Amino acid sequence: MRRYKMAKRKTSKAKTTEPVSGAPIPVDALFSNVTANVEKKAGKKGMIVSPDTAIHVLPVPSILPRYFMASEGWPLGAFVQIAGPEGCYKSTTAIEILRWHRMCNGKGTLLEAETKPTPDLRNAILNWDVDAVYYSECDSMNEWMWKNQELTSDFKDACVKADVARLIPYCTIIDSILGKATDETRNKIIKEGSPGRMWGNEARELNLYMKKAPGDLRSWPFSLVGVNHLKMRYDEYGNPDYNIPGGWALKFHTTMTWVLSKIGRIKEFANHKEATIGLRMLKNSRGQEHMTAQVKLKLWRQMDEGVDRLHGRFEWWSGAIDLLKFGTGMSKPKAARLLPKIKEVLDIKEKSGTSPKRYHCKELGVSPSDAMLPHDLGMQLERCPQVLTDLYPILEIERRPFFQPGVDYLTQQDSYEHIAEQAMLAKEHADRAEQLLQKAKEIGKTDGVVPEEEGE
Repeated sequence: MRRYKMAKRKTSKAKTTEPVSGAPIPVDALFSNVTANVEKKAGKKGMIVSPDTAIHVLPVPSILPRYFMASEGWPLGAFVQIAGPEGCYKSTTAIEILRWHRMCNGKGTLLEAETKPTPDLRNAILNWDVDAVYYSECDSMNEWMWKNQELTSDFKDACVKADVARLIPYCTIIDSILGKATDETRNKIIKEGSPGRMWGNEARELNLYMKKAPGDLRSWPFSLVGVNHLKMRYDEYGNPDYNIPGGWALKFHTTMTWVLSKIGRIKEFANHKEATIGLRMLKNSRGQEHMTAQVKLKLWRQMDEGVDRLHGRFEWWSGAIDLLKFGTGMSKPKAARLLPKIKEVLDIKEKSGTSPKRYHCKELGVSPSDAMLPHDLGMQLERCPQVLTDLYPILEIERRPFFQPGVDYLTQQDSYEHIAEQAMLAKEHADRAEQLLQKAKEIGKTDGVVPEEEGE
């Protein structure tokens, strides 16, 4: 049978020439003049003028959270929601995110709206850096809204007056978003003894508040982290399902939504306790959604200058080795697809006859005789930026420009030098990408094309 080749579809191009003389019309220059004029008018009215569209990030401890967020770091200027059932370490995870801001000489605020504070666990994650976070209890939803507004606004003003505007990372945690009733509901209970039919009152307040609060983060190295609970519901077939309460506006204005779960029971060892936390990315406006991962939380007690205190650590480093070696946290199809590619870049091998298990890797400069524990090998990986650079395309981790004032601070800390090196390398990649974009503008097209199937 004779095969006929389909003719290529003709595409019409926008007219860019003057219809009478045929002279080219400078479309881009023409519209640039229009936008410049509008921005000038907008500036006089106090409106937004050309905000910075680049997504700047803070460094995170290991490649595991980068894989989970599909980004090289924690995105700044964003509202992130952490949801999950009770007892899955939502509040503790939020404090860990605050610690990432502190690592870059930042500051944090915890607005407690559940009346069940856990100061020991909070300080354990922060390594007892009590100055890292300002703690304030709230009796109502309106109270935490007011405090967040005042603290954010006043901190901006203070930074401007001190000539450090946009130089200090700042993280606010609301724990939890729906942990308290509104003032209206509280007053009704005080007056009548019960709330009556007040369903939807909290969601209505959140709807209005969320139309403003995320905008306060724009162009500032600020983060707003809201802790929320999962609400049990049933689908049309009677199967149990979960819903995140708070109304549509809360979901709409969220940049990322993490859903946490506790996997198995807490394990007890000779010197520490260990809980495994499951991570699922329900929404991600700046990367891939529905990513899954696992991380272990270790808790132990130790003597600090004669005082017995609780200490804790998220094991992002050993979790990274589990991810890259075994595909822990990945779906089975994804692990089957990615692990062979990862092995071509990073061949992690287990040393036989060791307990606990130790690993060595030629690409990381670790010989079998110097085999390391997973935590130490994960730390060694962070000191090899070129290996990380080779892994990022495989794991589909987007390169982002790092928040530079934080990087400058990292260079002052000996234990963070490797993170600063990664940040500088990321800046080089971002600069190269900018050069390619500029080149594309100059020649009027991009270098990348969609590959065609063979025979198409």
